[in-house]
Amino acid sequence: MTTEYEAFTAGRACVRIDDLCVVEMTGDDRTTVLNNLTTNDFKRLEVDHGWETFITDVRGRAIGHVCGFNESQRMLMLGCGSQGETLASHIDRYIIREDAVITDRSEAFVGWLISGQQTPAIEGFTPAEAPRLACGSLAIGDASASWFQMPWTSDRDCLVLASANAAEAVEKWLTEQGFPVVDGQVLESARIAAGWPRFGIDCSDANLPQEVDRNEQTISFTKGCYLGQETIARLDALGQVQKKLVKMQISGDAVPATGTKLIDADKPCGEIRSAIVSPTDGQVIAIGYVRRKWFDAGSQLQVADSDQTATVL
Repeated sequence: MTTEYEAFTAGRACVRIDDLCVVEMTGDDRTTVLNNLTTNDFKRLEVDHGWETFITDVRGRAIGHVCGFNESQRMLMLGCGSQGETLASHIDRYIIREDAVITDRSEAFVGWLISGQQTPAIEGFTPAEAPRLACGSLAIGDASASWFQMPWTSDRDCLVLASANAAEAVEKWLTEQGFPVVDGQVLESARIAAGWPRFGIDCSDANLPQEVDRNEQTISFTKGCYLGQETIARLDALGQVQKKLVKMQISGDAVPATGTKLIDADKPCGEIRSAIVSPTDGQVIAIGYVRRKWFDAGSQLQVADSDQTATVL
C-alpha cells in the first residue's frame, strides 16, 4: 500500500468514496434553517464557499459533522459515512413554516477524493483560505460533476462529486487526467495521519463539538442563537473541556482496536478511536480522547492490557 499511499498524498491518485453523506437543502429559507441548527455562521457564507460545521441537538451534542456549501440554488452538506438519513430527519423536524426542503441524496452520488498535501489537486480547483472552503463545477464530457474543497487529509483536498449514473464516465476521466483510483484504506491511513475525525468512529452524539478540537474550523462564537448554543457557549466561557481528541504515536507493532482504553496507574484516562500502521515509517499512529491532564504533546499513557505506550503528538 506504500506506493499507492505516496501517490495519493502527492496528489497523483484518488480514492473512490461510495458511502458519502450528501444532504441537499433547497428553498428561499434554506440558509436560515441551516444556520439555526449548526455551529458555524452560514448567514455570512458567500456563494460557492463552504464551512466545516457540526449539527447539534438541544443538548449541544454533535449529531453530525459535515462541510456545508452554499451553491447558487441549494445548500449541500457533505460528510463521511451514513449520516445522511439522520441529519435530514433531524433538520426536517425544525422546518415548520420556512420555505425549505431537506433531502438525503447520499445514494444518488459518488465521490472521489484527491489529496492536496503536496500539489494542487485538479485543474480548475481553487482552494479558499482557511477556514473557508470553496466549490465549483467540472465539465466531464456529457457528465455533470462538481468539485469541493474538503479538509480530510489536508486543507486543500479536492472531492469530485458526480451522480452515481455517471460514475463510470467520471472515473475513466479521472484516470485519464492522471488520478488512478487506489484502495480505500489509503484514505483511512491518510486521514488518521492528519488527525481528521470520522463521524461515527472518532466522534458521535456522545461528544460536544469542542471535544473534537476543531473549534477554529467549525464553531462561530459570535453568530447568535442556534440549537445547543447555550451549552457550547457555556463550555467556551469555562475555557476548557475535560477530554479532547488528540493524535498519538503508539509504541510497538500491535494496532489497538477501536475502544481500547488508555490508563495511568491503572486509572482510565482516555480511549483510542482509530489506529493504523503508518505507510511512511511503519509506526503505529492513532487518534483518540485523553483527559485534560494529558492534552500536551509528549504526554504518555499506558495502552490497557498491553505493554504499549501512547505518546500525545
